[in-house]
Amino acid sequence: MKDTKERMWDFSAGLLFWLALFFAAVRVQTTNWTVNLGLIQVEVFLSVIIGLALGASRFYPRLATFMGFLYTMTLLPWTLASLLRGETWLERVLLMVSRLQSAAEAIALNQPVRDPFFFLGLMCLIFWLAGIIGGYQLARYGRPWWGLGMAGIMVLIVDYSFEMYAAPDTGSAFSFLYFLVALILAGRVFYLNAHAEWKQRGEMVEGEVGFDISRGAALVALVLVLMGWYSPTLVNSFIPGTREQRELSQRFSRFRERISNAVFSLNSPAPVYVESLGETLALGQGSELSDDEVLRIKTERGRLAGGRFYWAGRIYDAYLDGQWVTTDVTAQGFGAGYALAQYDWQGRTEIGVDITNRISLLRTLYFPGAPISINRVVTAMVGPDGAEGPDITALILSPPLGAGESYSLRVSVPVPTQLQLQASASLPYPDWVEQRYLQLPPDFSPRIRQLAEQITAEANTPFEKADAITRWLRTSINYQTMIPPIPEGEDPMEWFLFEYRAGFCNYYATAEVLMLRAVGVPARMVVGYAEGTYLRDEEVFSVIGKDYHAWPEVYFPGIGWVPFEPTASQPELRFSLGEGDSSVGGVIIPPTPVIPSGAGPVGEVEPPAPIEEPPTPAEAAGRGLSVLLGVSAATALVFGLRRWKKTVLRETPFPVWLEQVIEKRGLQIPAWLKHWSQRAIRTPMERLFAVVPELLWVWGVPPRMDLTPAEQVANLKRVLPELAGEAQTLLEEYQRAMYSQRGYNIPRARQAAATLRLKGYQRWIARLMGIR
Repeated sequence: MKDTKERMWDFSAGLLFWLALFFAAVRVQTTNWTVNLGLIQVEVFLSVIIGLALGASRFYPRLATFMGFLYTMTLLPWTLASLLRGETWLERVLLMVSRLQSAAEAIALNQPVRDPFFFLGLMCLIFWLAGIIGGYQLARYGRPWWGLGMAGIMVLIVDYSFEMYAAPDTGSAFSFLYFLVALILAGRVFYLNAHAEWKQRGEMVEGEVGFDISRGAALVALVLVLMGWYSPTLVNSFIPGTREQRELSQRFSRFRERISNAVFSLNSPAPVYVESLGETLALGQGSELSDDEVLRIKTERGRLAGGRFYWAGRIYDAYLDGQWVTTDVTAQGFGAGYALAQYDWQGRTEIGVDITNRISLLRTLYFPGAPISINRVVTAMVGPDGAEGPDITALILSPPLGAGESYSLRVSVPVPTQLQLQASASLPYPDWVEQRYLQLPPDFSPRIRQLAEQITAEANTPFEKADAITRWLRTSINYQTMIPPIPEGEDPMEWFLFEYRAGFCNYYATAEVLMLRAVGVPARMVVGYAEGTYLRDEEVFSVIGKDYHAWPEVYFPGIGWVPFEPTASQPELRFSLGEGDSSVGGVIIPPTPVIPSGAGPVGEVEPPAPIEEPPTPAEAAGRGLSVLLGVSAATALVFGLRRWKKTVLRETPFPVWLEQVIEKRGLQIPAWLKHWSQRAIRTPMERLFAVVPELLWVWGVPPRMDLTPAEQVANLKRVLPELAGEAQTLLEEYQRAMYSQRGYNIPRARQAAATLRLKGYQRWIARLMGIR
């Protein structure tokens, strides 16, 4: 069963096709969305060889298709099963089928697929089909478009995911290489098809033609890829936040919701989210947060006796122009290999905490209390050194923590009693605390100061003042998830406390910090997550998006920073009395109070703004490679074009040179190239006079080659008598330039030609619209 029809086999095209799919496979591997993505390159290698071999064979299409199906059903499962453990291959295959079947059932039931093997198998299948189908069609018909298209779609999905959500990307250079090679392959395929057609017509074709066309295709491909590579960056820099961009983001979000279950198991699902808290925090208007789990936390002692856990992400010290800012911090190495942090405080307990990330990428690491150590090397943002210990305001990890990854901390968590908090009033505040955490804006509202003084009028100690303000906020301000925009010119805190009298945790916490500072009590703003839900069976805390929260911390000499809870939607935070308590350590776990009616979801807060962190070495290398490729390619392109123009073209216009090359090979010259060549060799005056036959053609009077310039102008005068003066001026200057030794006036001719073209088209459009 042989098919004797001539094949389109070409070694260069086959190599380019393999390279294109190889770069696409590497692009997917650089995402690190799951393990073993390098297997895709193996699938590409095998499938391209098989596809090309089947395409170049003499088998009929049906037989070739059947053999390709057999190869697919044999080699693809074999490579996937090689990743699994089993004593026999049958056991591995059965395990593979079972895992894929479980994933399919989960998708059918609209449940998350927690096994990353499904995604790996899907990618291997897509690239296998791209290689075997594209290779077959390339070798047999000279049409590799299906294979290139499938790989290109995967590359675009990856690029879009990273670009849309500003995730760190170290593999974008492979996208550049894929599109470059794909375009060069397209040029090569064009030549192969043209060569077959020329050969069929019996035309002689020199060997240099293939080299010339391939070289031209490579140059064109380089230009197109460079334009496509850098134009989005330039466009986005001028139109950030446009309506079209927001609509596209919303459409992609809806699409992501449909497919998110299928890729739930990935380390960084597409699209990739990078959660970071910035050095500034706006109060905002509130937002809808998700029920998705973001953190799973295990502590060595379970729930905290004598208090409640708060998972801090970023600490702010200064309130300026309606937003919080972290000031005067330095970046210091912290964690594995660095010295432990020491705190000279009482009324605290030291515990170990294991935190597992559940979102795509986590750059800001969360911690309770004051960090002592962490098992990863991180960047700690530290305020001015204090004698009692480092003032750590944030822990930044770079590269970010992937989904499913964990980190462990030792922390000092406050569990003071009321007696300890009251007794700390006899101790002075350290200088660094007063200088940093008693600041108020220069235009601080006198009404808020007066309110704080009224609320704390009967309080004698800092603890009593903090407790009084906390209780007032919980009972006097209504909790509301979303609030309207603050009226222009209004002080946000005055509007919140005296007029609207409702808001969410950002406003509660800000109000308490400012009022405490107004009465001389150091306090600061903290943003992170509330405690979450304690799962007794698993002995872990499950923290979801809606637990995002902001709260105040108050400084007590000898004890350190202690959280308070003014937000009405959160359970009240109580402190044990101290002596006489029967609980372990002299503290108790308070009962959960009734949340006020009308309270919204717990812990609503404006989503964190992204933080601009220094790039990691991997990120920097990826960006550097991308820039280096772009600059090198652009430089080579410019140098090559100049060199080619100087040595090959010399004074010959490009279309004339191209026409000569084709004519020299004995090939038929396309009509469009002839017209282009003729226009290229015109003199400046001939280019100006060309407006006359152009207007005649537009007005339905086909110009004839046997007419003299004077006859052509006479025809134009009959069609457009109102432009007879300009037409005559152009004719006079044209005749002087072409037939006379007298000087001619190019500016006068250019003005006449421009007027003819402008008014001639205006009259033509007016006639089409029925306007006289």
